[in-house]
Amino acid sequence: MNSVYGLIALAVAATAPIHSESTIEVHTDSPFFASGDLLLKACTADEKTTNGPEFCKNYIGAVADTIVSNRDTIQGYQICWPKPAPDLDALSTLVVKYLRDHPEFSNGIAASVVSTALYDTYRCPNSHPPSGDQFLHKN
Repeated sequence: MNSVYGLIALAVAATAPIHSESTIEVHTDSPFFASGDLLLKACTADEKTTNGPEFCKNYIGAVADTIVSNRDTIQGYQICWPKPAPDLDALSTLVVKYLRDHPEFSNGIAASVVSTALYDTYRCPNSHPPSGDQFLHKN
């Protein structure tokens, strides 16, 4: 992996304090915070750009690995991966489309936006989100 920034940002988001309304507070002045906008810029940058598409794929891959390691669940959301499983290029394309379709999440936590994009796309049949507003990309 050429960049560990995605993994660091995911770890920061996962360990942030939880509030009573089931949202996570992430201080955006942290050098490790990755927003939806930052991820979109990385995913759509020129291949030669430092922290560009390679960062994007590594970041999205880290989020997907986290979901898989949690038995295909993240924050109570169950994901049913298609067979064959999508590769990083397909996941990156999916996330870019989601970020473009949802500009209101540009300042949100990138890991949560990726999780939601994956859940919205690969939601298990008859699956419903947990009660409450737990979409963490809503700042």
